[in-house]
Amino acid sequence: MRASGYEETRLAEGRHPTAADLDAVAPDHPVRLIHSSGHTRVLNTLALRLAGIEAATEEPPGGVIERDPTTGAPNGVLVGMEAVVDRAVPRMSYEELSAAVREASDRLLRAGVTLIQDATYTNGRSEWELFERLIADGALDLDVVMMEGVDHRGALPEAGANGRLRRGAVKVMLHELEHTAPDGAEIAAMRAAVRAAHEAGRQVAVHAVGEDAVIAAVEAIEAALAAAPRSEHRHRIEHCSLLTEGVAARIARSGIVAVCQPSFVYERGDRYLRLVSEERRRGLHAFRTLRDAGVMLAAGSDAPVTPPPPLASVAAAVDRATKDGDTLGPEQAVDVEDALHWWTSGAARAAFLEGERGSLRPGLRADLVLLPSGALEASPAELRAMQPEGVWREGRRVRPTP
Repeated sequence: MRASGYEETRLAEGRHPTAADLDAVAPDHPVRLIHSSGHTRVLNTLALRLAGIEAATEEPPGGVIERDPTTGAPNGVLVGMEAVVDRAVPRMSYEELSAAVREASDRLLRAGVTLIQDATYTNGRSEWELFERLIADGALDLDVVMMEGVDHRGALPEAGANGRLRRGAVKVMLHELEHTAPDGAEIAAMRAAVRAAHEAGRQVAVHAVGEDAVIAAVEAIEAALAAAPRSEHRHRIEHCSLLTEGVAARIARSGIVAVCQPSFVYERGDRYLRLVSEERRRGLHAFRTLRDAGVMLAAGSDAPVTPPPPLASVAAAVDRATKDGDTLGPEQAVDVEDALHWWTSGAARAAFLEGERGSLRPGLRADLVLLPSGALEASPAELRAMQPEGVWREGRRVRPTP
């Protein structure tokens, strides 16, 4: 049994479920729950056994096994252990996966998305070949930029699927727990990976959320540039969620692209208000600070962590509203034009694709999204409910179906 998207702060108990909770309702079937962040999994006892996780099991680097304080036995809550857990989960058949991808592709097109980036940090040749098959079969009617996992650097070709699949940045993951910074060994490994990819002429994308991780990512890119100067590298920091004083200026000086997710403000803002101190919240999803510092910005959804429709993300950047109706950091709000820019030309520039998409200019691909009249003056509430009136790919209308 599989489920995803739970948020412990919204449960009556105010905590993660445990193996005991799941055993009470499903003792005879393995169960895996995935947290809304994507980085915590909860297993029942049978699933723990199938995954080989027991009292004697040691945490992998960057992972945490929550345990009974008396016996040391795992209580079912596993943080940063996606690879360990997911290896034990039976794979979907290709037919099941293809049907799910076809549905997701259709939803994305209806929302006005014609190109996606897969930022999975373990991507290698097998994932590339799967995407080629899905595109060839017609299940995936989108263009794709696939980041290359740092452990697979050099494994992917530059393009495939008749140009519809492109190789993107080298993805470097800093494993962070919610209340702790990455350790020294993790940072050292990240710095070495960034420098090696940079010296090989590749773009890097560093996953960094908290203040310490963002600073570590900036320092790693600064060091790589000092050792081997290169203009137009467009190295990226994925999320760049928490900033301390002066970091935005350093990001701008180094030519780093900050790839943000405005929908986090709406979808997870109430969690931030509960768990992040008021002082730290001043640098949380600091879009205006980054913009005013001259940082190159791009936006994405981090789906499935937040829903993918771009207009909902634009609304979150404009009003900074949370699901419960509070406001998170109103001083960091921007206008509709800024946020739309991050989703279009900013996103294209972050992927070195501004020469073919991202704006309306002669010679670029005719991937077009028609919004209702008055969209730029619409309220954030109207934007959240708004649907494109038409979507075209390469000049062909795909939604609504002609």
